[in-house]
Amino acid sequence: MPRLRPRRPELRLSGGARETRRTSAGGEIVTSPLLGDILAALGSRVAQRRPNGEIAIWCPFHPDGQGSPPHHPNLTIKPGTKGAAYIWACPVCNTGGLLKDLAARLREIGIMPARDGHRSDENILASYDYTDEKGQLLYQVVRLAGKVFPQRRRGTKGEWVWNLNGVRRVPYRLPQVLAADAAQWVHIPEGEKDCDNLAALGLVVTTNSGGAGKWREEFGPYFAGRNPARRRRPRPSPRPRRSGEAGALCGGGEDTPPAQPASRR
Repeated sequence: MPRLRPRRPELRLSGGARETRRTSAGGEIVTSPLLGDILAALGSRVAQRRPNGEIAIWCPFHPDGQGSPPHHPNLTIKPGTKGAAYIWACPVCNTGGLLKDLAARLREIGIMPARDGHRSDENILASYDYTDEKGQLLYQVVRLAGKVFPQRRRGTKGEWVWNLNGVRRVPYRLPQVLAADAAQWVHIPEGEKDCDNLAALGLVVTTNSGGAGKWREEFGPYFAGRNPARRRRPRPSPRPRRSGEAGALCGGGEDTPPAQPASRR
């Protein structure tokens, strides 16, 4: 008499949907309730559920348009084999881990509710406003513990939406830069915190969201005829800025050598 294999119990999403699925090869995938909560929180960011059980997601931890190719759902959740746990990874963020790690990060930036059901805005250490020429808020960069810098914008109902889809990108402190004398140096530190510290000293400063190497060519006209000064941080082995940023600031098509601040000895 043939031996019958015991039937694997089916898990269910928190909303009651079945979680047992089969791949195109006929293999069975059993997921966890936590995966259902994550996908429900991500909503429209879930781009594709593939036949092999992988899930492609628009990563909430970096702006769209990064990665290779750009405008691609970079974050992937993959089912473990032979009962192993699900894992996730994003090559643009260069990070990944287990589902519990992903859930923790989503709680930190407010996409998933905290365990007590409230949004975790208290995890935000600082926020930096990016505004248009008239000072109207376009979006924010927020700083979380662990040097995580997600970006958010206001939704149609005033709620925070943790992506910049359809939002115009601008340099940091744009109104202050435009209001300054064109003869003044424009300092370009790396990061909004350094910008604010230099601005407190009376300097004209700007930077871009997303970190080094993310300067946009369309920023050039804002700085036509101005003098860029790329400023190094007072720390060993500073991460250099992209050489093309100075040329973009001047409005020229070619790179210019990094200028030195007038106050430097």
